[in-house]
Amino acid sequence: MNIPLSKEDKKSWAELLYTRKNYNIDMIVETTGQEKQLIERWALEEQWEKMRLSLLTSRNEQLECLYQLLGVLTQKIKDSKDKASNADAEMLLKYTRAIKNLQTKKSVSEVLDGFDEYIIWLQNADIDLAKQVGPTYDAFITDYMKKLERAA
Repeated sequence: MNIPLSKEDKKSWAELLYTRKNYNIDMIVETTGQEKQLIERWALEEQWEKMRLSLLTSRNEQLECLYQLLGVLTQKIKDSKDKASNADAEMLLKYTRAIKNLQTKKSVSEVLDGFDEYIIWLQNADIDLAKQVGPTYDAFITDYMKKLERAA
């Protein structure tokens, strides 16, 4: 049984393959049957690479890295016989702010992971409703990414 997909459904499918399944453009073309130029245009316009990267790096990984950098910088300042330099102080503030932001804001991957579980459940419970929810999910993710970009 071959269910015809709308253009938005095809775009969502391609986006999922790229951002969550790590497919490259050629693999998406082969899987979806869409033209390569169209997939490339979607990826560029919707900034799929940014989404993919944000999904690959979890907040905990980022926090761990920042804590390590903060520890190294703090030790450097303690070991120094002189006062901390302005550059060291600025880096200390930047690391601290970044840590605070990561501790208080949800990452894109955390937002998506929670909703992905719901979508999978909904597809099993009511596929027609899941198809209706799909476009609003895509709109939500796009809006969420734009908010993150404005905040950065």
